[in-house]
Amino acid sequence: MTAREIISKQFIPVLAGEDSNTALRLMNEQWVKHLPVVEDGKLIGLLRREDLIILDPKENIDQHVIMDPGSYINEDDHLLRVIKHMVELKLTPIPVV
Repeated sequence: MTAREIISKQFIPVLAGEDSNTALRLMNEQWVKHLPVVEDGKLIGLLRREDLIILDPKENIDQHVIMDPGSYINEDDHLLRVIKHMVELKLTPIPVV
């Protein structure tokens, strides 16, 4: 089984340029501590809840996006690799590119 086969079509990422309040609301609604940030349909990084809760609610999220090579996986990666990455990085969702 590959990552492509388990992608959630219902998960909502946050758009680049949004404010921290919007990102925190999406995290709460989806019960996650990390949120992919996309721009023009492409992943630009991840946000962590602990980084956002200290921000002003209207502050732009763009300066707080993390782009670590290990913070995403490829769609052809095996399910065990997906799980390993999520556990090692303590991610709640993991973006699939």
